[in-house]
Amino acid sequence: MKKLLPLFLICLLLEIENVNAQFKNYVVNPSFEFIDSCSYYANNISVAKPWDTLKKGGGGGPDLFNRCSKWSLLNVPQNAGGYQLPRTGNSYFELALYPSVREYVQARLFDTLPNSKNFCITFYVNLCNNYSNATDGIGLYLDNGSLSTCSYCLASAFPQISNQQGNLLNDTLNWIKIQGNFNATGNETYINIGNFISDNFTNASVQGMHSAYNIDDVSVIESNSKIKADDDTIINKGDTITLGKSIEGMPVDWYDLHGNLLAASSTIKVSPTTTTSYVVKMDLCGNVSYDTVKVSVSTGVELLAFENGQLEVYPNPASQSLVISCKSVVNTIEVTNLLGQVCIIPPCKGGKGDLSIEISTLSNGIYFIKATDEKGNVMNAKFVKE
Repeated sequence: MKKLLPLFLICLLLEIENVNAQFKNYVVNPSFEFIDSCSYYANNISVAKPWDTLKKGGGGGPDLFNRCSKWSLLNVPQNAGGYQLPRTGNSYFELALYPSVREYVQARLFDTLPNSKNFCITFYVNLCNNYSNATDGIGLYLDNGSLSTCSYCLASAFPQISNQQGNLLNDTLNWIKIQGNFNATGNETYINIGNFISDNFTNASVQGMHSAYNIDDVSVIESNSKIKADDDTIINKGDTITLGKSIEGMPVDWYDLHGNLLAASSTIKVSPTTTTSYVVKMDLCGNVSYDTVKVSVSTGVELLAFENGQLEVYPNPASQSLVISCKSVVNTIEVTNLLGQVCIIPPCKGGKGDLSIEISTLSNGIYFIKATDEKGNVMNAKFVKE
């Protein structure tokens, strides 16, 4: 009999499908945020369904850490592993990887991976403070659920995605990204994470000393997927707005126009005091896509200009030339890149109507147009050069 997913997981999957049709994370509960209860006992990974140890033979006793736990050993950020903030959300789990002792986690995917489709697989690791013997032995294995082992024993498998041998993962502060491409065979329905290498071939800072890692944000996404954030929006001065799609576990980062990292998550809360643009970036094994969201801060006149659409550009995307439609008298226009560097200053002083500019020399990417009218009001637009 086919096992049915719990209702809350079905709702989660529907949310993932609806908020952004451009890509899908095949991992269910990828950040372990949806839990049955705030645990008071160890070896509790099963509260974050559908995650558990291996259904065939166990796989040790991984611990799930969450902010809601009243037991100090399972709390966040302070717990049995030491002190660590989640990469996103409120949860992460811990795996013992070396020596002798092996722990594994397993979860059924949202759906079987389509045959011959290429996927980018990502997860993040962090060395536990209290078990800080760095090792290189961690990987991710996709299969049909047949992986088996005895409790705390080595599981025999060749992970499709693994940390590079000899690359000791020694960061106890930051989350380290493990990522790789995988071409599906149409047989993959389960995801498994752990150390699949024997002690003899596992490198470590100190041979024989215990090593454990925190794990967060697991994703299996088609490699050709593109990020899509929100439409441009307007807020009143002093307001806060959340940008992005609430899809957990994504290899997504938010930046300002100067390239400063603002958040390593699928959403970001911002409270700009002036009109500001934010850049979201998704890196799928080298297939990098961007989107921008401009948040205009209302000051009356600027709001009216924004709503009346007094600055339009077409075609968009464009490759050779771009038409800027100035519907009111415009004194200056400038084109800037994601870093805020001015690329073009078209001759548009004191004019209105359609202005054609040459963009063939620009690199592919996202650009912003800023126009100032005769009263000093600022109008903005963006376009994609392809």
